[in-house]
Amino acid sequence: MVYLIVILSMLLNSSSALEIQGAFEIQSPNVQQDSTQYLIAKGQVGDLRIGHSADELYSIFEYDQIELVDLFLEGFYSPALKIVDQGRISLVAELNCDKIYRVRVYSERYHTERDIRIGSTFDDLRSHYTINEILYGEGSVYAYVDDLNMSFELDLIPTDSYQITIENIPDGTRISTILVL
Repeated sequence: MVYLIVILSMLLNSSSALEIQGAFEIQSPNVQQDSTQYLIAKGQVGDLRIGHSADELYSIFEYDQIELVDLFLEGFYSPALKIVDQGRISLVAELNCDKIYRVRVYSERYHTERDIRIGSTFDDLRSHYTINEILYGEGSVYAYVDDLNMSFELDLIPTDSYQITIENIPDGTRISTILVL
C-alpha cells in the first residue's frame, strides 16, 4: 500500500503528471458544455425543451441539482422540478403528468438571443421584441412576447391591474423571472 502511494506521488510529480491526473478525472456526462447552455429560445431553455419528460431532465442536469416540489398554484397540487445551481434556484420546470409544460427562469445566466435576461429592463425588452400584451397572474404582472412564446415577469406590484398598460410601465422596470411556455 505504501509503495503504491509513493509510486503515484512520483508519477504525479513527473512531466506526464497532467496526463495522469487527466486520466483520473471523472467528467459527468450530464453537465451541459456548449455555448447554448444558457440560451433561452422558443420552447426551450438551454438543452431543456417544453414537452420533455421529467426523466429527460436527469440527462441534462446533475441528479443532486434536481428536487421535486409542489408549487401549490391557485391552491392545487402543482408538481415541478426545481433546479438548483451553486446554492440558488436556477430553473423550475413545471409538470403536467410526466411532461414539462413550462419553465420558469430565475437565474441571470440564462438569456435570449438578444440578451434579455433576469435584471434586464422593460425598455430593453420593448426595444428588442414586440410586446403583445400585459398579463396578470398569481399576483404578478407579465409582458407577453408572442414571437418567443414567453412571459417576462415585471418587478411591479399590481395595485389596479386594469390600469397597467404597455404605455405606462416605467422603462426602468426590471424583469424578475422569465416564463417559457
